[in-house]
Amino acid sequence: MTLPLPKFQEEYSAKLPALTLLTQLGWRFLSPEAALSARGGKLDEVVLRPLLREALAQRRFHFVWMTSKNLFQALSNYCLFLQEGAKNG
Repeated sequence: MTLPLPKFQEEYSAKLPALTLLTQLGWRFLSPEAALSARGGKLDEVVLRPLLREALAQRRFHFVWMTSKNLFQALSNYCLFLQEGAKNG
């Protein structure tokens, strides 16, 4: 009897475990059309800023100096930071 060889392809070693974890954390799949819409129709946008801003806004950040106006600006800055990092590798 021959044992099956383990699969070392990226699909099995990285992508599927990451997708499993993300769905367990509450993230959901988007259709290509929905993803393109969240990118504002731009194919080079990696970060889905409206969805990221929505997800971060649902979290609670406890800083004495943080007002709702400051929080919105901080979330916007963070989204831009992630976008630039994603584009620049």
